[in-house]
Amino acid sequence: MTCHEPEPGFSHQERAPEQAPPSSTSTSWPPAFEINNWLLGHTDDTPLEFVYADGGRLDHSAPDTGPALCWLRIRTPLLPHQQLPALAFISDLGILASTLIPHPTHLFHHELSPASLNHTLWFHEPDFDLNQWHLLKIASPWTGHGRGLGQSYLFDQKGVLIATAAQEGLIRSIAAAAKPA
Repeated sequence: MTCHEPEPGFSHQERAPEQAPPSSTSTSWPPAFEINNWLLGHTDDTPLEFVYADGGRLDHSAPDTGPALCWLRIRTPLLPHQQLPALAFISDLGILASTLIPHPTHLFHHELSPASLNHTLWFHEPDFDLNQWHLLKIASPWTGHGRGLGQSYLFDQKGVLIATAAQEGLIRSIAAAAKPA
């Protein structure tokens, strides 16, 4: 439940990328070993399923300069009152990683020391079901000076923008941090 009841007024949204939802033959991309282990304490049977669409890859398996596009859904059935907390949790995944899409590394590289500085989430549509496929567009408009800014947009299969998130974080090289000033 959001803190604002819908009301009539002006309306527009970020346009959803045109991507077909995954089929039953699509290859699921399990989040990186480190993500599953860190978030869940194990790496098997993750409740969150990702299928990459076009664009960059958060694990740097296909370097790109554009946004990462992936379909996601939660395999474990969620009750209506669990949807918003689950979306809040999901909104943190991948945003900081997007700051490194154009670079020859990834967020969990052993030579990096990343840390979130802030995270903001806006809920736009109160009626959604994360057990259905949703398209996640994650991009970074800027990275520099040891920091990175990422943004994500979550769309349902009809192209309705469900939520927007933004995150700024530190993206530091451990080697550079160890050098004396």
